[in-house]
Parts: sequence; structure tokens; C-alpha cells
Amino acid sequence: MASVRHALEADVPAMVELGRRMHAESPTYRELSYSPEKAAALGLRVVGTLLNPGGALVAEVDGTIVGMLAGYVVEHWFSHDKVASDYVLYIDPEHRGGMTAVRLIRAFERGAIAQGATVLLPGVSTGVKTEQTRDLYRALGYEPYGVAMMKRCGDGL
Repeated sequence: MASVRHALEADVPAMVELGRRMHAESPTYRELSYSPEKAAALGLRVVGTLLNPGGALVAEVDGTIVGMLAGYVVEHWFSHDKVASDYVLYIDPEHRGGMTAVRLIRAFERGAIAQGATVLLPGVSTGVKTEQTRDLYRALGYEPYGVAMMKRCGDGL
């Protein structure tokens, strides 16, 4: 069973590796380049900045990081109300299907609410297990709120 905790600076290399795996697995993102340096910079930026005390959460099993959720809380562009969203939620395929994602999401929710968020807006965009991920969020009380659109440059331009 995975335990969830706030990410530490020492966790960033493992998070970068999980990011690499997410990138390789995602039909949406694998055609884009993956920069470990940029992923590490984001990791260092969010660790210790949000969610009392970290903007990144990790799930670990026997000392190995098997999942992560990194997010942020900001004021909505048209309001002083705060919204929370995620940069990434990723669970290693061998550790999916249990409670790991639920634990990460619930920890994110608690931290975001503690930071004053009134709305939680996670994204589901990797193209990996989209229906199952949507169903998980719905089971946790989330509702669909829009449609994400994408057009690759060069496709008919």
C-alpha cells in the first residue's frame, strides 16, 4: 500500500523520472520533447511552495516513489476567488488500480482548501486511461466542466 507525503527536494530526480514515463506513455504528449531539466526546475519550484508545505505530493511504496501530484493555487483571472489545479498526476502503471490516486487527490484537496481554494480544477489530458480517470474523479465528487481542445501546428496550417 502506498503512503502519500509532501515531496522533498531530494525527491525531484524520482519525480523527473516519473515525468519521463508519463511523457513516453501519453499519446497526447509523447510527440513533444521532454526536458528533464525543465521538469526538475518545475519540481524544485513547487516543492515547498504550496499545499502546506509542498506543491508536490509523492506516493511511495517501500521507499520507492511510485506516483506524484504537483499542483498550484491561484486567483481566478476574473475573480479574487482561488482555484486549484494540477500540473501532473501520474501513477506508475504497476501501482494503478488501488487507492494511490485517491490518496494523492485527497491530499491535494486538503492542501488546496487550506490555501483558500474554493474550486478544484484538475485536468485529464494525457490520453492514458481517460475514461477510468474521469470515472475516478466523478466518484470523488468532481463534475465535467469543459472541453480541452488541441491542434498540432502543421496539421493543415
